[in-house]
Amino acid sequence: MQLQKNKLIIFLFFIAVHSFSQQTFTSIDTLLSKTFLAVNLKDSDMYVSLLNTTQLYADKQCKSKTDSLNVLKSFTTSFKDVINELEEVSGTFDYTVVVDSFEIIRKRKVCANQHEKIYINVQLLINQKFTLKKLVVVNTFQNTYTIETPILVGIRIE
Repeated sequence: MQLQKNKLIIFLFFIAVHSFSQQTFTSIDTLLSKTFLAVNLKDSDMYVSLLNTTQLYADKQCKSKTDSLNVLKSFTTSFKDVINELEEVSGTFDYTVVVDSFEIIRKRKVCANQHEKIYINVQLLINQKFTLKKLVVVNTFQNTYTIETPILVGIRIE
């Protein structure tokens, strides 16, 4: 009985742990929707949970929690910059962002055995009033899509 109880506790722990959330997506639409939902909610933890941390840490020497946080610092900084940029453009702290559509610009091979980078123009609907275009870089490998590059600052008003 104790062994079953321990297995249940371990299973529930794995479900609840933030770092075990889905890091790869089979649809670009889902990845973009969740990314901009995190922006909409101003939730940097949600954004970090979408990152492919396995790939991010693969070539880093992370020996402590501080080392791993330093790897993520560029992501959280750029995330905050995007939020500030959208607040400035919308003229309000309380804005809503919805992914209206997206268009793949080009693919670029990174390395023979690694991921490809896809550059995507995402059209965002801000406050249900006006649209913005934002460039997003997504990595792809074997029909899955991941975030391995910080979200870019810089938008174009359409």
